[in-house]
Amino acid sequence: MRNPIVFIMGAGLVFLACNSGEPTGAIQVNSTPEGADICLISVDDTLTGYKTPYLFKEVDTGAHTVRVTLSGYIPWTQEVDVKADQTVTVDAALEVAEGERWRHEAEMVTSSPAIAEDGTIYIGTNDDNLYAFDPDGNVLWTYNTGNFVSSSPAIGPDGTIYVGSNDRYLHAVNPSGSQKWTFKTSRHVLASPAIGADGTIYIPISSQPAIGDEEFYLYALISDDSVKWKCALDNVSNSSPALGSDGTVYLGCSDGCLYAISSTGILKWKFETSGVIESSPAVGSDGTVYIGSNDHNVYAVSPGGQKNWEYATGNVISGSAAIGQDGTIYIGSNDGYLYAFSPSGDMKWRYKAGIGVRGSPAVGADGNIYFGAINYKLNVLNPSGTLEYSYETGGNVQSCPAIASDGTIYFGSDDGYVYAIYGSSPGLASSPWPRFHGNEMNTGRAN
Repeated sequence: MRNPIVFIMGAGLVFLACNSGEPTGAIQVNSTPEGADICLISVDDTLTGYKTPYLFKEVDTGAHTVRVTLSGYIPWTQEVDVKADQTVTVDAALEVAEGERWRHEAEMVTSSPAIAEDGTIYIGTNDDNLYAFDPDGNVLWTYNTGNFVSSSPAIGPDGTIYVGSNDRYLHAVNPSGSQKWTFKTSRHVLASPAIGADGTIYIPISSQPAIGDEEFYLYALISDDSVKWKCALDNVSNSSPALGSDGTVYLGCSDGCLYAISSTGILKWKFETSGVIESSPAVGSDGTVYIGSNDHNVYAVSPGGQKNWEYATGNVISGSAAIGQDGTIYIGSNDGYLYAFSPSGDMKWRYKAGIGVRGSPAVGADGNIYFGAINYKLNVLNPSGTLEYSYETGGNVQSCPAIASDGTIYFGSDDGYVYAIYGSSPGLASSPWPRFHGNEMNTGRAN
């Protein structure tokens, strides 16, 4: 009786037993370096649960495709022909992943990508579309909004994608690419929505009544586009909201204030700065809120609305902070520097990258900091602030990179391309806020 081969599919095990009446062979899978994951593409590219080196016995004869993957290395794929009573060997010489994996031409891309649980990458572009890519760069679908998409998509618990557009609507898009609903506003929707654990959508929206002045609100929407509540703001907001662990919603505003609004829509407090706030908040493990302002300062604000510290950079801060696993806060400024601060507000280092850093950094599980700048490059620094490498595009990089579990780095550039480049980090850092909007799904929710 043959031993069954075990495949891991989702949370369960599937046993694929060979037909005992048919001849079989074997596949020996090796790799350099060892310890790589083995997939059999003939069974939906499913991980077998085994790592190299491994001998698969009693394999059905005929054609099989073997895929070997290891974080930081280019995947190896090989077709083999298994013959009766013979062993075919796969020797995967894995190459370190460097450079471009793929690119897709669109138009100017300032949106920051989101990665779904199934690996689908969503990103908006200035050709008016929300794109869905598979990890190999194939376009799964496009959704046309009718105008530029500068907002970054956020993914809800049921897989719905929420994104704003310059067509003055918030769009809810099904995972298939069809429209679920739209919500009308009176201005371009530049902010990215935050998504609560219960699926509530939080987004700053401007509305123009038939009679009277334009009004500004933070809206909480139910996933069917009905209004749960709205809280008045004193001016327009293009800051993407952030959700604290207690459900408090934080966002910046053009009136120069950081707002804290309860989960029921009640204003808790406002913290005043001396400039417009375009930056989006980041929330630390102790509830401290980190945000930049056009008054050139980085602020650390307590959950109760008191200033813990501030630091003056040399120019406005439009990007958002990311937090490393050790609590280090990373944020860029239009003075051209990426800054690293201790939780107590001491500057640990700064790195000069072009004439401005308008986007937001991401912190990888490897501890490195990934960020774009007004120097046409995606830059990668080690935790000490030293450049590890950079990847040059044809335009400035304002999009915050997303880092997949296989190390691939996804981002957009002003040159009109969506990029996927090889990297070595197995995903984002295990920290409260490792990138713009908190995580790879852009939910804006504290981890």
